[in-house]
Amino acid sequence: MTTLRGSFLMAALLAGASGLVSAQHVVRYTDVGARGFDLVSGPLTPREIRPMPQPAFAAPAGDPVCGAAALAWQGEPMPAGEAGTLSTLAFARPATLDNNGRIAFVSQVDGSTRNQGVFVADDAGVRVIAMGCGDGGGSGSTDSCGDASPIGGHFSGLFPDTWAAPATNDNGDVLFVSDVAGGSAPRGLFLYVALSDSIVKIAAVGDASPLGGTLSAIGPGSINNAGTVAFLASTGGDGSQGSDILLWENGSVTAYVAAGDPAPGGGFFAFIGTEAFGYIDGTYIPTGSVPGLNESGQIAFHGITSNDVRGELLSQDGIHEWRVQAGDTAPLGGNYLEFGAPVLNNNGEIAFYADLANTTTGAGWFVSSAVGTRRAFAFLDPLADGIVWSMAISRNPFHALDDAGNLVAWTSRQLPDTSERETMIVARPDGTLDILAAQGDATPFAGGGTWGSMDAWPTMNFANQLRFGAATPGNSDFGNAHVRLSLCVTAVPTYTSEPAVGSVLDFGEVPVGIASAPLGIDVGNHGTGPAPGSDLMITAAVADDPAFVVTIVNAGPFPAGSDPDGTADIEVQCIPSAAGPIAATLTISTNDPAEPPAGFAYPLTCAGIDDVLFRNGFDGS
Repeated sequence: MTTLRGSFLMAALLAGASGLVSAQHVVRYTDVGARGFDLVSGPLTPREIRPMPQPAFAAPAGDPVCGAAALAWQGEPMPAGEAGTLSTLAFARPATLDNNGRIAFVSQVDGSTRNQGVFVADDAGVRVIAMGCGDGGGSGSTDSCGDASPIGGHFSGLFPDTWAAPATNDNGDVLFVSDVAGGSAPRGLFLYVALSDSIVKIAAVGDASPLGGTLSAIGPGSINNAGTVAFLASTGGDGSQGSDILLWENGSVTAYVAAGDPAPGGGFFAFIGTEAFGYIDGTYIPTGSVPGLNESGQIAFHGITSNDVRGELLSQDGIHEWRVQAGDTAPLGGNYLEFGAPVLNNNGEIAFYADLANTTTGAGWFVSSAVGTRRAFAFLDPLADGIVWSMAISRNPFHALDDAGNLVAWTSRQLPDTSERETMIVARPDGTLDILAAQGDATPFAGGGTWGSMDAWPTMNFANQLRFGAATPGNSDFGNAHVRLSLCVTAVPTYTSEPAVGSVLDFGEVPVGIASAPLGIDVGNHGTGPAPGSDLMITAAVADDPAFVVTIVNAGPFPAGSDPDGTADIEVQCIPSAAGPIAATLTISTNDPAEPPAGFAYPLTCAGIDDVLFRNGFDGS
């Protein structure tokens, strides 16, 4: 697998290049004024390589991996009751990972008429979620030897493409797209519910759309532990015209954000879903950008407005806010040009790929929070004995960003002799790039062999584990596998607070010379690893106007894994010296390595009033 430097569209094509029935073409929308699109068929001409300076090489970061397991592999026998063996092709067909270390994936099955399925796998082995048969998804297969579908008929063609990797949550629920033979609809989005060991329909082609009319195309989605599903769907047309984000909760489908809705800052959304794959049966599937969804119910999505404003948005309860926009200045230089999907963690941080203008780097991955954005890595950044030479675009539902801000990603590393090696890395909040596995290095498995080609969309959970697929040439047990690596536990404190960073502390009106009632900051630590290295400490808390008096009630230590406990650890009072509005900033400094350079900031506001009666001793009696 090769992902060309800076080629956003090529990366999108690669996402669907390895199905049972390959996508015929990709539609990606770019021209708002004309509602036009780029139609790419067949091989894509590589973008011209930009001339770039050669940076100094960095020393290797060391080995941060403390354990490895192959969870599903080429030639693995099927579970009891099914014939054949798995044909995982894990180096080209990604899987997702939950916080219990369990993966969900689609695989072909060799040696069986039931020749494809959706599976989960963990240390206990592989389990079938749903079996299909016949030609792959998008083929128009009418074979009916697959499992029964909840809309009648049987699951037929499944989709092993990157865009269709099943989403999963910690309950063991699995969300997947499948064609159906003999049912009430030819295709749908389905949810395996682990608690009831049953499969339910989320939405199907031909269903009534909450936007009016009917759903013409159904795409993939994301799911959280509450069982909420945010997914792509098209209303009317043939599905190639773009898609909107719908929400499924407790059996009901509603519209969350759609083309035509008002956009923050003015205008309306022209496009939400901007990618669709066309298949040989003449149908289209909206495939991106799939929204991100976290345990707080926040939704991150990519949008383009009627004013040609485009970027990444974070949304809560239908209130949308821009996190980054095209044209914004990117950390370490350049301006954002175009974006991949925003990958969301439980702290409201998003990670995203972006093409860049006005810089020699061309593109990179970034992590953005309410207090700022950092560059995780970019083309030509030093990486061990080489430089970052290729990367994949960001896609959901691959949870590449953990709650501590660690980002797992695939790259190709160019060495001084200009050879390239596919490499899995973790980009740490402090800027460190740790290499986890590299093409040509020995695997940790008993069967030996080396790492070969790798899938470009690894996934990371919040238990210091990550999953990627790889070929394993020379291994005596399997030729490729879905692999779970366990990272050595790093002691890292991670600051959190109630109210959240960036929240305004408003004291209202306060008489001149009188101290207001205190407002508090309640501190927690969402860090990981053993104490004392993971303990969070408050080292300073100051306001930049003397009218605000700051008191550190409890400087810590706050143990890793602790939420704010309802008690103020920092208190602020306003004591105005004159009448009129006062504005300042509270800045808190800690030992969190991901802390912004200026500290964690909270705006402060207060209005001094000249209360003559109070000042002259009027007591109200």
